[in-house]
Order: sequence, then C-alpha cells, then structure tokens
Amino acid sequence: MTPEARAREEIDRKLDAAGWILQDVGRINLAAGAGIAVREYPTDTGPADYVLFVNRKAVGVIEAKRDSAGENLSVAEGQSERYASAMLKWRKDTVPLRFLYVATGQIVWFTDAADPLPRARELFHFFKPETLAEWAAQPDTLRERLRHMPALPTANLRDCQISAVTGLEQSLVKNKPRALIHMATGAGKTFICRADDGQVYFVKGRFAGVRSLVCEWLAGSLAKTFGLPIAPFAILDVPEALVRLGHAAGEPLSDLGAGAVFGSQRCEFSELTMISAELVPEQTRADVAVFDWWVHNEDRTLSARGGNPNLFWEAGGSKLWVIDHNLAFDADFSRERFLDHHVFADALRGVASDFVARKQYANRLSATLTEWHSMVAALPAMWQTIDPEQSIPLDFDFAAVRTQLEHCTSDAFWNLS
Repeated sequence: MTPEARAREEIDRKLDAAGWILQDVGRINLAAGAGIAVREYPTDTGPADYVLFVNRKAVGVIEAKRDSAGENLSVAEGQSERYASAMLKWRKDTVPLRFLYVATGQIVWFTDAADPLPRARELFHFFKPETLAEWAAQPDTLRERLRHMPALPTANLRDCQISAVTGLEQSLVKNKPRALIHMATGAGKTFICRADDGQVYFVKGRFAGVRSLVCEWLAGSLAKTFGLPIAPFAILDVPEALVRLGHAAGEPLSDLGAGAVFGSQRCEFSELTMISAELVPEQTRADVAVFDWWVHNEDRTLSARGGNPNLFWEAGGSKLWVIDHNLAFDADFSRERFLDHHVFADALRGVASDFVARKQYANRLSATLTEWHSMVAALPAMWQTIDPEQSIPLDFDFAAVRTQLEHCTSDAFWNLS
C-alpha cells in the first residue's frame, strides 16, 4: 500500500467516525444520508480528493496528502481553495465551497472561508455533517460575531476584571484568537511537599506573594479558632539547601523560595459539587458563610455552571473541609457579588433574618477575635517585607483589618443590602 493510500484509509476511517457516508464517484447516492463524502469528485480543474455534501448540497472539500507532507500542509491550502472555487460536475451553483480541509492520516487542517480573514487551524477530527449544516444556516460565523460583541456589563466587576475582559475582547475584534491574561491575584504557584512531620502539604511560597501568605495564616487561624472544619495548616521552613539541590537537579525552586512558607495539609477528598453541597449540614453552611462574610472572602463560588468553592467533601465521613483564604480581607469586597455567587449565600440570609442566631454568631466572632494579637505575633519576620532583600515593607494594614472585624457586633454587619 502506498503512503497516499494509507493516508486516505485513515481519512476514510475518521470521516466514517464523524458520521459521514463514504461513496465513490461512480456510485453517488446523495439521498443515502445527511452527510456524504464523495471520493475523486470531478471538477473543471481535475478530480477533488473528497467533496462533502450536506443534505444533498455541496458544502466542502478535502485535499488529502500522505503523512510525510504533514510538516508543510500550508502548501496544499491553495489546492483545496482551487477545488472549492472550481466548477463541480453535475452542480449548477457557482458559489465557492465554504468548508475547506487539508488532511493527512494524522493531521487535519480546517478553514471556514466565510470567516473574516480566513485562515487554517488544526483540528483533532473532522466536523460532523450536522455541525456544518448548523454553521451554514447561521447568518455569520463565530469569528464574525466576535467582532460585534455587546457591551460588557460592568456591574459588580472589579477594575482589573474589566480591563482583562476588555483587552481580550479587543484582541478578538482584531481577529487575534490567541490571548494571554496575566492574573494579578489568585494565581500563586502551589507546591506539594512532604514535611519532616511526615505529612504532605500544599505549600505556597514566595511566588504566591507575601500578602497572600499573611492572609492564609491570619484567616486560617481565625477560622480554626471560630470552629470551621479547616484543613490542618502550618508555617513551614524551606531549607536553603533544598532550593540549591532543586536547582542543581534541573528543578528550580525559586518560586517556592527558602525560609518561611505556608502549608495546608493535603486532603484526599473530592472538591465540593452542587450535588454534595446539598449534603452539607445547615449549621456548617451557615458557619462558612458567616465567617467568609466577616473576613471579606468572596473566593468560594459554586453554581450549576461551575465555580471555585475551595471546599472539599469527605463522603465517607460526611464532613466538609475548608481551604484557601489567600483572598481574605479584600479591600474591594462586594456585598452584592458575595450574595450572588457565594456557595452558601442563602445560609447567610437565613442567619441575618434571625435575631437570636445573629447574637450567637456575634458572640462567637468576638471571642475568636480575642486571639488576633497572638495570631499576628506568630507571623514570620520575613513576611513583614515583600522583597528578598527585606527592604520593602508589606502593604497590609493590620489595624484597619482589626477594626473591620470588630464590626461583627454592630447591626450594620448584618445589613445585606
């Protein structure tokens, strides 16, 4: 079997798997199904390797190449375009075919000629006939629609979020589908380390940012004292020798860094889902919601479309585990966003409408806050600065945060509007 024949055999297999009916040009029956791929279809510029018909109408063409041509498929794009614009035998329509493929047995490139500034992109498979039929029925392609997106609803979005989304949209308008968004927060690199106590920890070091580490320690300590089922955590020490060893072994640990780091003991449980969230006891739901409201932590979202709850569910023990407080004490905290997106926002509403429950929680929060000074005192000295030389002070107003937390005894604390 020649290389060309082997490639076509694999192309046939992929077309069949995608729902296309393969036919030879001498036995065409366009009524055999919704999608027909005809081999060696005659045109006025020579036979096309495959012409694709959807609901008896020619919509696309495939230029087949042997596998060894895969590294230079762009050369064959002109051939597929030539066949797409050619006169097809037994076809009166002179409109060029829209969907263009260039393929080997291993690689598939696809171009939608209706796109603004059409260009090929690599696929892992051929599209189904139903997909091409749906696209052909639409007035505009996706890339064309992306050039005319509606205005961004900016309510409850932070400035950095508006800037990121707007920049991405502008990139898409310019027909640049690849974009990189640098997340300023919430993207700290986490390492998995075994400590000398024998436990495995998720560890955040220098790359996570000093403020993130401080928030993890303070909010975590408050949560533990308050009584939340928080995963065990500790301030760990990374030896300088370990960082040097990693560098010598080709595994740089500069993002972890030597010295004090924050470690949260690894939980071997499943992340909370909408289904398992229904199993969480009402008291625990309320505890988590009230605490996050208190420390201004919006980073616990979950809906039917997904989210980032930072909660784990131990099915065997029917127990919730709380992790991640690096975004606590948020200066841009929004009551509206919290109530719209927090996984247990309904539980907070229930507490806020119950004067007895409010008094009980105010007492618990106040008792928790009595440990604030010892929690602050336990912070490592190197976390008081943000640079390796320890010359730039950390921008974290401990007094302001303490004042914010003291509001738990006021009626305004429970104002959800």
